[in-house]
Amino acid sequence: MIEYGLTPQEADNFYKITLRDPMWVEFDLENIPYKEAEELFIKKYPDQEDALRYFFENDHKMPVARPNVYEKCEQLLDKGYKLYILSNYSSKLFETHTSIIPIINRFTGKVVSYMIHKIKPDHAIYEELYKRYSINPHESLFFDDRAENVQASIETGMDAIIVESEDGLINDLEKILES
Repeated sequence: MIEYGLTPQEADNFYKITLRDPMWVEFDLENIPYKEAEELFIKKYPDQEDALRYFFENDHKMPVARPNVYEKCEQLLDKGYKLYILSNYSSKLFETHTSIIPIINRFTGKVVSYMIHKIKPDHAIYEELYKRYSINPHESLFFDDRAENVQASIETGMDAIIVESEDGLINDLEKILES
């Protein structure tokens, strides 16, 4: 949202009111259609109407390319590791945001909230991943940037690491590659 003209603090506040709003959960579950979500957010946050319209109309500008992370994922896949996506996303945003990831089709599998109408940290989404791909959670490692999602992973039997920065994630992936 910085390209819209918000300062970093304003962008952070904007994301807090949108992505942390309970309505966003319903959007990720696809209980609220894309265009309807835009109008509901505008109704709830009329002082943010212009920013919200920009956000929804420019969703293709929102993903952040992470080539160094993708490179480490490529290396893991080349070494025979299986990588899965477990994410909270609406179908439109998931397709838009993952379209810039060159290795996305090499991932072993995915479970995304819109697919099963369950959302992290609900244990059911983790259990669906395990079941769908015959994953033993005790032999797996989960990365996420939210503490509650990491905790749910641990509660369902999978070790987890909280992602605090891109550099931290790259370092964690390098350790796996070196082992």
